[in-house]
Amino acid sequence: MNNETKTQMITPWDHIESPYGPSVTFPSASKLRMGPGDKLNVLTI
Repeated sequence: MNNETKTQMITPWDHIESPYGPSVTFPSASKLRMGPGDKLNVLTI
């Protein structure tokens, strides 16, 4: 439960974790699914 709340609070970090799977719980996952380029952009931030 703690992990969920922590990830929800962190939006930019959620993107980096998206490749692992947990990001699926967040809407940000949709952005990553849009294309691989998006992932790189998020990582650059």
